[in-house]
Amino acid sequence: MHNGDHVRVNILGCVCPRTGEFFAIEASHCDADVFQAFLDEAAKTIAPNNRRNILILDNASWHKRKSLDWHFFEPLYLPPYSPDFNPIERVWLIMKAEHFTNIHCKNTAALIERADHALLDLMNNPSKVASAATPIVT
Repeated sequence: MHNGDHVRVNILGCVCPRTGEFFAIEASHCDADVFQAFLDEAAKTIAPNNRRNILILDNASWHKRKSLDWHFFEPLYLPPYSPDFNPIERVWLIMKAEHFTNIHCKNTAALIERADHALLDLMNNPSKVASAATPIVT
């Protein structure tokens, strides 16, 4: 029995609300080097279709390192305490609701396997991702 143990995996992702294109990587932690690896892999995987490719970010220190290579992305920082304005946050809510409700992973391998399944589900369902990422305007 594991009382008090906590397994965790970090997922960095981006989404195009218009198309539902979704990209993500898993990491053991988050820092500027991991974020740069995310930017590098995203730039290899995503084909930019617009003149401007805005990446909405919170104000984590690793998002603001001066030496980051943004490739074709243009950073746009949210005001403090406003994660609801980031489309990826709505995608994470759907992922958590569909794949992690009432789930207890006893080890990191089980958690990563579950996360992989959840991420593949999102990557293979762009209409679901677009629906989740698009804000409801009333």
